[in-house]
Amino acid sequence: MSVPKPIKLYRRRWTSLIMLPVALMIAISSPYGILLFITLFGTGHVIAILVVSAVCLLFLLIGLSLIGDYWRALTFNGPALVIDERGFTNHFDGLPTIVWRDIERIAIVGDDTDAIVIDVRNAQGAESTAR
Repeated sequence: MSVPKPIKLYRRRWTSLIMLPVALMIAISSPYGILLFITLFGTGHVIAILVVSAVCLLFLLIGLSLIGDYWRALTFNGPALVIDERGFTNHFDGLPTIVWRDIERIAIVGDDTDAIVIDVRNAQGAESTAR
């Protein structure tokens, strides 16, 4: 009996091409927000400047994080997920293979099949879910 060919799922790189400039604009506009606030209202509003700075810092960190994620997705080579005779292997996140004997249930979730949900049994026998 021959072994079936593995199913290889790849990342959608076009979404990274669209979202990378958006994330870059989020990261760039955050420090500009502080500068704009100080220019418009002056330096007399210390509490307001601290609040605006905290919000802008949060957006800067989110933007930088998104840039890293989208860049990694754009430059990742090879299949992100491989389904073969051993089980599921997530190469994109570097997770260990989920072997078939540990899988309790598999479901496809979302209107346009956004996620594959795998219910697995861990080493202690308790159930957990991997996405």
